[in-house]
Amino acid sequence: MPMVLPNKHLPLNRSILSVGGEILQILGDRPRSVSSAWEELRDQNNKTSFEQFTLAASFLFALGAVDLEGGNLRRNVA
Repeated sequence: MPMVLPNKHLPLNRSILSVGGEILQILGDRPRSVSSAWEELRDQNNKTSFEQFTLAASFLFALGAVDLEGGNLRRNVA
C-alpha cells in the first residue's frame, strides 16, 4: 500500500509525497492531460505505478496544489 511519507519500509522515491513533487515538476507552467502527465512520469521513473500516480494527483488536488480544468491537470500558483 502506498504511503504519503517515506519510512524504513518505503523509500523516498516511492512515497506519495515524492511522486506528487514529480507531478508538479512535470506540470510546470502549462496544463497537461492526465495521460500525458502519466506517460512522462512513467518515462522518468519506471518504478512508479499508475496507482501511485493517481493517489499522488488526488493528494495534490486535496491540498489545492493542482486543479482539473477541461480534462487537463493544471498546477496552482500560490
